[in-house]
This record gives sequence, C-alpha cells and structure tokens, in this order.
Amino acid sequence: MTIRVGLIGFGLIGKRYYKHLKEDKSFKIVKILKKNKQKNKIFTINKLDFFKIQYDLIIIAAPTERHYDLIKHSSKKNCHLIVEKPLIKKESELRLLNEKILKNFKKKFIVHNSELNNLKYINLKKKLISKKIKKIKFNYHQKSVFMG
Repeated sequence: MTIRVGLIGFGLIGKRYYKHLKEDKSFKIVKILKKNKQKNKIFTINKLDFFKIQYDLIIIAAPTERHYDLIKHSSKKNCHLIVEKPLIKKESELRLLNEKILKNFKKKFIVHNSELNNLKYINLKKKLISKKIKKIKFNYHQKSVFMG
C-alpha cells in the first residue's frame, strides 16, 4: 500500500521530509504547498487546491504562526497528521485546538521534532548519558505552550 502524502512547507525541514519520503517507496508525495511558485506540477501556492486532494497523511513543516490554520484545515481531511514543533504559538489557539478542532479527531496526530535526528543533538545526548555534561537548558521561544 502506498501512503499518499501532502507536504506543507518547503523550507529546511520541508526539504528534509521531501528527501526522506522520496527515498521510501511506501510514500507518494501527491502535493506540496509552499509560498513561492515553482514550475513542477507537484507544487502549489494555492491552499484551496492543496486541500481539494485526499491524503493519507499531511505533514506540516511550515512556520509556527501558520500551524493553527493549517491544522484546522488538515483535521477535516480524515487523514493522519504530523506537525513540526512547536505545535502552536498562542495559548488561545491551543485551547481552541483541544476543545474544538482535535476533540473528535480519529486519526494519528503527532507533534514531531525533526531536530532529534540532528547529529549535534545525538552527540549531545551521548555526552549527557555518559555524564560528561551535568546540566543543559534548551530555550526555543520566549513563551512556551505545553499540552498536558
């Protein structure tokens, strides 16, 4: 079975997803939504065109500010959903996601941190395990919102 994928975002992270999905024959990238025009027919800049298509999986690798709107539209497609971290920028949007949009979502919903596969992160983790580093603090944003 081939998994039909819609990819949203074609920056650094989106290109990583694209590369890995193209290498795995169990995935077929059907459409890529990005902000700039491209000559290849797999790309679109039109959100309505992107969401007309039926997918098995949508991957959101767009800027965090766009996540809420993209999750809202994606959740109506009856497909699995992967969203790059951070999930949402505003706490009010997180509440709406929990209470209205994802409340009846029946498919898999994954918040992914693609940096976990980054060689620098892997080496840092090894140093932490071997106790060469005693303490580390990560700061990604001024205000973090956690789902609990």
